[in-house]
Amino acid sequence: MKLLFSLLCVCIMQMSFAQSDKVVKWTASVKKESANTYLLTLNAAIDKGFYVYSQFLESQDGPVKTTVTLDQAADISGMDKATEDGHKKEGFDAVFGMNLIKYSDHLIIVKRIHSKTALDKISGTIEFMSCNDEMCYPPTEVAFRAPISN
Repeated sequence: MKLLFSLLCVCIMQMSFAQSDKVVKWTASVKKESANTYLLTLNAAIDKGFYVYSQFLESQDGPVKTTVTLDQAADISGMDKATEDGHKKEGFDAVFGMNLIKYSDHLIIVKRIHSKTALDKISGTIEFMSCNDEMCYPPTEVAFRAPISN
C-alpha cells in the first residue's frame, strides 16, 4: 500500500511539473550588437489567468523569482542588468506577505552579454514559477538555445 501511495505521489508531482511549462511558453533570440556583445531576448507567452514573477523581488522568502542561467559562463566577461517589459502588476501580495512584481499575458526579458570570444549561439535555462488566483505550479526550468543573428 505504501508503494502504491508513493507511486501515486510521484505521478502527481510529475504532472504538476509538466503543467507549468504548458501555461508559459518561452522563446529566445540573440542579436549580435558588436564584435563580442550580444543582446539576448527571452519572450514568455503566459496563458490567460496565469502570471510569472519578476527577476527582481524584494526577498527570497516569497515566490520563486524568474532566473536566467547561461551555459557559456566561462566565455562571458560580463552582463548588464536585465530589463523586463510586459503586462506588469506590482503591489502587496497578501498570500506571500510582501510586495511583488508579476507579469500576465507576456513578459520580455532583455540581457546584454559581453563575451571573451565570438559566439555562434547562446543557451541556458530559465527557472520560473507560474500561478493563477487559485494555485501555483512548482518552479520549472526550461532550456533555451538561440543562434546568433546579425
